[in-house]
Amino acid sequence: MLAHAFARARARANTGEGAHDGLARPIEPAGRTDGPDVGFCSSALGAGCSSQWAPGPTIVVPVGQSLEIDLTNNLPTPTSVVILGQWGGGVGTPNEVASPMHSPKTQTTWPANTSATFTPPTQGDRVQTFGTETAAGGTGKYTWSSLKPGTYLYETGTHPSIQAPMGLYGVVVVTTAPVLNAGTLTPGQSYPNSSAPANSTSNVPYDMDTVLLLSELDIAQNAAVDSLAVAAVKAGSAIDPQAYPPAVNYAPTYFLMNGKAFDRTNVNGIPWSTNFASGNALLRFVNAGLRTHVPSAVGLNMQLIAEDGNPLPGKPRV
Repeated sequence: MLAHAFARARARANTGEGAHDGLARPIEPAGRTDGPDVGFCSSALGAGCSSQWAPGPTIVVPVGQSLEIDLTNNLPTPTSVVILGQWGGGVGTPNEVASPMHSPKTQTTWPANTSATFTPPTQGDRVQTFGTETAAGGTGKYTWSSLKPGTYLYETGTHPSIQAPMGLYGVVVVTTAPVLNAGTLTPGQSYPNSSAPANSTSNVPYDMDTVLLLSELDIAQNAAVDSLAVAAVKAGSAIDPQAYPPAVNYAPTYFLMNGKAFDRTNVNGIPWSTNFASGNALLRFVNAGLRTHVPSAVGLNMQLIAEDGNPLPGKPRV
């Protein structure tokens, strides 16, 4: 539990079930035509690109398997993929760029200094990408060989305060999933650990699970970034990062669950399994937004068993 612009991408996930390819391109949020977004998508994972925006596909990896993503970037700016909480995919080799230069000032905060010229000190380089970067129009390969069990957010590692809110995010689940064979259900294991006590959160069985991905949408910021991308494409150049809108002005006006805003005329529920063994349903809450959200299951006895991929010590918390 846990708690951007034209693109074409290809992704391959080595999960023991074959390779997966995908595409990403400019798309709109469902029901809207004034909020440009981009996102990861994969036809092989059942999440092909469409005219409606959606989060990246949920990638399910069996415990013990590796994950490989091949990314082709047609954005007019560099991008990348990182899995928050997992080591690999080039994390630890950040790409740094020079900080912007600030011209001397004749007026500063204190009026008494108006007669002097203040020269701002030189700043150190800034991190543009947290891991291996895929250049505009280029391709990149990202590999994770030792994935920890749990639920994780994958997103762009490049200009994350801009590209992530634009829609470059999704969920990775590493688990031992339930198996239904000849009408008999073998429960899955949320965090399989043979050395952990049977009543610990590391060995909680479950009959079904579902991902509930929380996020937000700032129409104004996305539109500003989109205009930069359109201008860059027309000029045949890359986006100037210093032209991005100030991320401190981020003010979302739409709050989403699994990429959709609440619609009281079309309320969506969570599909429920008709086969039971343990009686447990595992809800995987993930927050891809920049605001804190407090999920709840009203009327149900919900227990917290892990946070950020880390099983909580002791017995589950109610």
